[in-house]
Order: sequence, then C-alpha cells, then structure tokens
Amino acid sequence: MVCGSSDLNLSLFQQADYPVLMADSSLDFETPGIPRKQIHRTSSGGPAGVQEILIQIEFESLQCEKGN
Repeated sequence: MVCGSSDLNLSLFQQADYPVLMADSSLDFETPGIPRKQIHRTSSGGPAGVQEILIQIEFESLQCEKGN
C-alpha cells in the first residue's frame, strides 16, 4: 500500500499493489501517470484517510474469504 498526495508519489503508485491517493491531493484520476484502474481515493486526508483505506482493505479481504 502506498498513500500519497503529490506527483512525487507517481512512480510509487505505479509499483504498489494498493495505491491510495489522499483526499487533500491536487492530483486526480486524469493526472498523467496515475494508475486509474487500480488507484483508490480517500474521502478525508491524513491519518483518518489512511484508517479509512485500511478498513476498506480489511472489508474487501473478508468479502473475498466469504466468496471462496
């Protein structure tokens, strides 16, 4: 997981299994280099945004386990 908000994070977003664009970022899904099909965006910035994504990952993991 990579959480970031600036163009300095673009190469990390491209390599991450779970790239996360923070809500307070000036980047968007149209930014060149953003992995559009894979990136997630938080609805809040800072630690609250990271917590939001961690909860989402856990929820998705539980859904996958139920499906198998």
